[in-house]
Amino acid sequence: MSYQMIDVVFKVYILFGILQNIFSVVILTSLTGCVFFIFWIPLSKRIELEGNPKQAYFILKVIIVAHLIPVMYLLVKRFDGYSIFDETPNVFQIVLTILTVVWTFGFIRQLKKYYQEHKKIKRIIAGCHICRRDVAAIAHECMKRAGCQREIKIYQGDLIPVPMAYGVINSMILLPDAAYTKSQLEVILLHELEHCKHHDLFWIYLNNIATCIHWFNPVVKVIGRQLDQWSEIYCDLYVLNITSSIKRYYREVIQIAAKFSSQRTSLACALFEDMTELESRMKRVIKIRKNGKCSLPIAILYVVVFCLLSTASVSATTIGYYRGYKGMKDAMTEEVEMPTKKIVILKEKVQEQPDVIQWDDTHTILFKKKDVETFGWTLKSRTGKISDTFYVTKGEQIELGVLTAQKDDHVAEIGQLRVGIMNEKGRQRYVTEKNDMDAEFTIKESGNYRLFTENLSKWTMQIGGFITKER
Repeated sequence: MSYQMIDVVFKVYILFGILQNIFSVVILTSLTGCVFFIFWIPLSKRIELEGNPKQAYFILKVIIVAHLIPVMYLLVKRFDGYSIFDETPNVFQIVLTILTVVWTFGFIRQLKKYYQEHKKIKRIIAGCHICRRDVAAIAHECMKRAGCQREIKIYQGDLIPVPMAYGVINSMILLPDAAYTKSQLEVILLHELEHCKHHDLFWIYLNNIATCIHWFNPVVKVIGRQLDQWSEIYCDLYVLNITSSIKRYYREVIQIAAKFSSQRTSLACALFEDMTELESRMKRVIKIRKNGKCSLPIAILYVVVFCLLSTASVSATTIGYYRGYKGMKDAMTEEVEMPTKKIVILKEKVQEQPDVIQWDDTHTILFKKKDVETFGWTLKSRTGKISDTFYVTKGEQIELGVLTAQKDDHVAEIGQLRVGIMNEKGRQRYVTEKNDMDAEFTIKESGNYRLFTENLSKWTMQIGGFITKER
């Protein structure tokens, strides 16, 4: 096997290991978000009855963040120091491999979907023009009434399906090129300006990221729908505080909805989606306004109770998972009697007079930005190669994985090919085998180390592999 092939194999192996760790994080983070959502369901109904949607919308944002921060994964790492699926039986590893491949394809598919939507909106914007002067005058007035601190650009175009707000950094409002009354423009602009003012587009994008990562979890899709509904209700209530008349406001919204075909987009805040959801939204807004606003202490109490219950449940779930996982692993693991003959010889010595005739300093920079490095060297007879220094702290583990290839199929004897690490004092710790070898070295003293190889055989040898360090 050539060095190029060895390098490709190890890079694929390392990449797949990274994907498995990412999938481990995704599984536990998805579970964390589900625990948070379970507590939100009854609490949101209670908050709606109390008449304060701000807390429900805030908690939904917390749940989205919970799907992106690997709290449970970090707790498991704290217990054990390993990933969720480290040291699992072969059957479990096969299932994990299949699931990782499926998740990766699903993740790429979701990314492609959002990218296509992004390109579609960009094409629509490219065909738009700055709004007419009469629309700009009304928009300027609405910005003052809504208390917007920044200028929001208004565009019009024939390809825009429905009034919407778009853009996280450079927010804009897109209007279909049609005739509007002044009151209709006020309703549209005030509503979409509230979306920009409350940074709803940022949370929509954050939810899209969570949907890409947790595409397999139906709870995330429900959270996305709830986020859309509560953001619309939240904006409706703010606009009603400005316009006062709920009947006039929804009459204008219904008339606007009758003009345009409803169309859902995952990258913008549209004024409406379909008449069924609009009707449900109207009923909920009327109900919330009728019940009145709950007091600030009660609203704070709801948020505190949610955070305490969710945190306690996540901690308990993490402990339960950890114990169950360990028990399952122990039950599935078979004890294998190792052969009495040692396949790999681990030795330690002080390198006072090198066994090789010539050393070659490779000047390879290791572990500067990552904890995994690959290497590939050609060693002539009775030569050695040594890397540049890298710092390792006490307690960390250095793992080596090595593949070898001999010219003309010559085979080295045990002891003739050595791979290991050397500290600043010249003390070597190495493994030796005829061909492929693996080794783990636990660092007993912090300091600078080097990776080295020695070829004491009569033949030229190719050697390639990886070196990692982890605590």
